[in-house]
Amino acid sequence: MRVRRLYINKIHVIMEILSYVILLICYAVTIYSISISPVRVPTHYDFEGNIDGYGSPYSYLFLPTIMLITNITISLIMHFVDAKNWNMPFKINAGRELVVYRDISYMFVAMEVLFSCFTLTSSISNFDLEYTGKITSIAAIVMIILLFMVITVPTIFAYRHNKI
Repeated sequence: MRVRRLYINKIHVIMEILSYVILLICYAVTIYSISISPVRVPTHYDFEGNIDGYGSPYSYLFLPTIMLITNITISLIMHFVDAKNWNMPFKINAGRELVVYRDISYMFVAMEVLFSCFTLTSSISNFDLEYTGKITSIAAIVMIILLFMVITVPTIFAYRHNKI
């Protein structure tokens, strides 16, 4: 019998579905990009956006596949791992579990959406090989900043909701 996860609400589900729709779009964009790309394409860039590696256009499938695996892992944890086993930075007070787990679930789905958006940005940037490295470098910096916020803000909310 499956335990109902009361801390997962409609917004969580919508955000989670959105992340997978974005990843599906990433695959469509990537497959189209592969079909119009030359035999050898830039595959790696230094911090300044200069090309420092080449490979097959099929290597463009690597990022969407890794992010799909990442999102699936996050979804499985959120839906199938007992929330009591989630690693929390504080002890959860009795009676506060539902609201704390709901806050952390927001963190999970926000991470899924963020990873999907980063992947879409990278997939779209493959169309302009001259600027791909610069766009991807900027997107990576923005993603790291947003990821810090996506982890920190819900954790602070969960901590505060735990104290109320």
